[in-house]
Amino acid sequence: MAHNPAIIEPFHRYARALFMDAGLDPVLRQLVILRTIWLERCGHAWQQHLLVSRDVGVAPALIEAIGNWEHGEFDPVQRAALRIVDLIVIERGGRLLTDEEMGELSSGEVIVVELLAGLYITICRLLNSAGLAAETPVDAWPAGPRP
Repeated sequence: MAHNPAIIEPFHRYARALFMDAGLDPVLRQLVILRTIWLERCGHAWQQHLLVSRDVGVAPALIEAIGNWEHGEFDPVQRAALRIVDLIVIERGGRLLTDEEMGELSSGEVIVVELLAGLYITICRLLNSAGLAAETPVDAWPAGPRP
């Protein structure tokens, strides 16, 4: 993006609005971001968001379970959000979510989850395609089945 200054500021405003101003619980926000990054296998973003996740209080057990969230100790709201991330990243979205898939999330939270997942798909793919590696190699991604 540095090669196209016209998009830097609007992109940062959009990202900040989703990241800071959209009203999503910080732990839930980070779980959505981590799951998206985990699915996209973006080492650079993973390392950055591990730090942010720890700062906002994401439990280490939840981070470790992000790759296999169906079996982790996530609450119902977190499970609904992670299910939506999977529907967007793995199944490519493109359809109306069912009430069951939205779970206990409000419609406003669903929109933020969908937009955050889309934002981090874009960020991860941009970083990966630019060859921007993690500052130090990711020794081990949390376990879990990858699509």
